[in-house]
Amino acid sequence: MARMVFSEVVGTLSFLQPQADDDISDRLHYYYTSTFLLVTAVLISLKMFGGRPIECWLPAEYKASWEDYTEIYCWARNTYWVPFHADFPVDDQDRESNMISYYQWTPFFLIICAFMFYSPCLVWRLLYDKSGIRLKDIVAFANDRTNIQPSMLIFHTYPGSYPGFGFRGGLNVFREC
Repeated sequence: MARMVFSEVVGTLSFLQPQADDDISDRLHYYYTSTFLLVTAVLISLKMFGGRPIECWLPAEYKASWEDYTEIYCWARNTYWVPFHADFPVDDQDRESNMISYYQWTPFFLIICAFMFYSPCLVWRLLYDKSGIRLKDIVAFANDRTNIQPSMLIFHTYPGSYPGFGFRGGLNVFREC
């Protein structure tokens, strides 16, 4: 039963896998960057919502319950940045100018960034499925070595052998094989 559920989840997530109609720069942007951002958001969320999101420097006479309350209050309310060489500002205006209020929202911003990196690929896939052009077949046909003319096969087999045909002498330096 668990194997069937797992295969169903993997089958659903296969839409997110890299496809054969892109190159390494596309995959770097839509797949690897968005995956990195999502993993980072999950790790930060685990720390924030499952662990201790903030460590406050508190007086020694605080009991454990007071410390927990103060840290929860600091995390939910906001904190202030004060350099080590400066005194804590007494005036409310000075404190508000040094307020840090963004760290609670970091996982959400990372998820939004991951979606923004993935959205061009998502739009592309949704549109080319509806276009009626079988792009996967065209790419497979173009990558099939049996479709190359025999006189041009030497350029595709040994791209660096012939000087004058692009950088380092190859016709298809930028093409992935």
